[in-house]
Amino acid sequence: MIGFESRRRHAATGIATGTAADGVGTNRGIDAGSIRRGRPLFAQTSSEYQFVLARDVMDTDSSDTNSSDSDNGRPRTRRRVLPRGRQQQHQQQQQQSASGQPLQRLSEALRSAPTTGLLAQLLRQQSLQGSSGSGGGASARELRRRGHQRSNTADSAGSHESSASDDASSQGECIQDPYRDPDSDDDDIRRPAGPAQPARTRSDDPDETTATLDARTFAKILFMMAAFRIYNAILVRTYFDPDEFWQSLEVAHEAVFGYGYLTWEWSYGIRGFAHPLLFSGVYWVLKVLGLDDTYLLILAPRAVQGVFAGLADTFTFMLALKMFGSRTARWTIAAMLMCWFNWYCLVRTYSNSLEACLTAIALYYWPWPRSRRDARPLRRDFRISLALAACACIIRPTNAIIWAFLGVSLLLRKGARRLPVILDVLSAMVIAIPASMVIDYQMYGKLTFVPWDFVRFNVVQNISLFYGGHPFHWYFSQGLAVVLLTFLPLSLWGAYKVQTRAKRHYFWMSIWTVAVLSVQAHKEFRFLMPIVPPMLMYAGHSLQCIERFDKQAGRVRWKGWLWRIVAVLLVTNAGAGLYLSRVHQSGVLRVMDWLRHEVRSGHVEDILFLMPCHSTPYYSHLHRDIPMRFVTCEPPIGVPDRKAYRDETDVLYDHPERFLRMYFDTQVGNKTLVWSTNATDPTPIKAEHHRQLWPKSHLLHSGSRHGRSNRPYLDVPGQPYQIQMYTWASHVLVFDNHRLTPLLSDVFQGSNYRECARFFNSHFHDDSKRNGDIVVYCRQTA
Repeated sequence: MIGFESRRRHAATGIATGTAADGVGTNRGIDAGSIRRGRPLFAQTSSEYQFVLARDVMDTDSSDTNSSDSDNGRPRTRRRVLPRGRQQQHQQQQQQSASGQPLQRLSEALRSAPTTGLLAQLLRQQSLQGSSGSGGGASARELRRRGHQRSNTADSAGSHESSASDDASSQGECIQDPYRDPDSDDDDIRRPAGPAQPARTRSDDPDETTATLDARTFAKILFMMAAFRIYNAILVRTYFDPDEFWQSLEVAHEAVFGYGYLTWEWSYGIRGFAHPLLFSGVYWVLKVLGLDDTYLLILAPRAVQGVFAGLADTFTFMLALKMFGSRTARWTIAAMLMCWFNWYCLVRTYSNSLEACLTAIALYYWPWPRSRRDARPLRRDFRISLALAACACIIRPTNAIIWAFLGVSLLLRKGARRLPVILDVLSAMVIAIPASMVIDYQMYGKLTFVPWDFVRFNVVQNISLFYGGHPFHWYFSQGLAVVLLTFLPLSLWGAYKVQTRAKRHYFWMSIWTVAVLSVQAHKEFRFLMPIVPPMLMYAGHSLQCIERFDKQAGRVRWKGWLWRIVAVLLVTNAGAGLYLSRVHQSGVLRVMDWLRHEVRSGHVEDILFLMPCHSTPYYSHLHRDIPMRFVTCEPPIGVPDRKAYRDETDVLYDHPERFLRMYFDTQVGNKTLVWSTNATDPTPIKAEHHRQLWPKSHLLHSGSRHGRSNRPYLDVPGQPYQIQMYTWASHVLVFDNHRLTPLLSDVFQGSNYRECARFFNSHFHDDSKRNGDIVVYCRQTA
């Protein structure tokens, strides 16, 4: 009742001064001429204010106006003397009404206003005209019933954009409102689609409006976002990072079809099978339906990830709707769709992509601090958020960084019930950890606690540094600038324009996450994916503020600052997204499509990828159990001197001729190579203390017709491993650059190997080993 009372005082003050309650302008004042002419009262105000004021005046039971004030000539309101029976009936109505006293206070405020007499007179006349002859009490009940109908009709439409309260919420975040409580949150809070809920309620904050997004509207938004992201996933036809295929699809293909390649991470148990299990289900359905030999094998996993990306878009929109209102929510969803990094990475089958999607949904359900008076969260939403957060941590253990910040801030929040929070967190952990261990036990065949192994290898032993390191400031100086591009200044400015600490909470969460990730030397752009949605939400708020400023300045829409900024955002993000998703590194996928067709035509016996490790997809794309081999890049696990360690890819590109001479068969098709002898060339040996590198496929299955061959293993000078002898396959793939192409041209000269295909890959590359087109050499048969 405190909320109703303070809100009605706020409404009465606005009407008494001739301005709207939301502070928009004087155009919402009461027109005395309209009242005398019999026009509908409060035609320019919301239906809720109609109902509130009507109830107040009817409960006070004002009488008709028979005289005028001698001072100002305006009508004066007199209270009618009721019979004793009517007085008792009126007192009973006031006692039954939960808002009787607040309404009476509003009526007293109305009387003190200059136009109150007119308002009371006309409201009473309208109520008497609407009655059916049952007296003043019946008129009051009828008007209350009509007010409820108008309020429910206005709320069930689900249209929040043009409401006066939303305008006040949007404006209050951009400019300082002198009537606004600095400790309150002036916002719209939308609830997710679900069971029927009250159409519109009010919190204790007089400036806070709570509205619902009905299930039909929610379903429409989700359908549109999912359809867009599925289309986005189909259009992305480039290669970004090996983990997109080698840590998800390749593992799922191995589990369902019995052949594939598992990288070294799966031998040491630092990867969990929860993420590949999602795509194993997709492959299993295709296998049961007999569609695994179609192109759906490639498109279906991307489409599933596209659905998750659509969920992330939708719930980011809902989060902005809840925190800032509908105007910011619209610009937030526009930012999510325009952002080049979302277009380029969110639909890829990374574990980071699924982690980002689950995090975006969980952030919506998280009990964010709305105001000092509303410190207790809704426990049901909190448990949903915990369940989603647990799934995200199972997918990527580093996701716990986000929830550590939010969890501690929740416990430190004033008025929070700490014991239920701790019990819910412990319950989620008790369920999530054993479930993850059961999944990994079924796949590994032994008890494995993946988060511990993940931390032990990547943090304690710092094995990830072998794949590249960056300085501490890299995420702040380069990572965020590349990922957000032209949205970065808008995100920072949007966070600055937020006037309450509660609404800046997710911004500090993002900064905290980036700072903790910066401690680890190995850094990648995709590690920032979970914080992209909340950062874009602040960019959407910044765009809403700019839109408000343009309107206040009276600028024409197409000549204001807003659309100039939007044009810059479109040009920069669309240009980067389209080029990187359609052109840059597109050859590695097109060559696999070509090989897929050649294998089904019976022209391919085996394939050799003479290029840096994991440069292309593998069995998950080819879907044929034929012998294939590539140059590996195993990390220095258990090696004391890591600085002197060189993996197989380094050994190849350090001395290409020496590598071919030492580890390749001399028979090249119909030609026998004659190399000059060298005293340092190793001889075939079997040393048990040396690690033997070979394709570690079929880890999940006991046997395969492509297991270890009888070819010998050879020492690598100065390295603690051995390499199995290579043979020349029917198809050899290589990047056309100065590192290997001239040497291979000499090797294949005079043999029956010919260049049979060439595919453009990229105009530039940060790794010189991967520069140039992709050339395919084929062994010709007579």
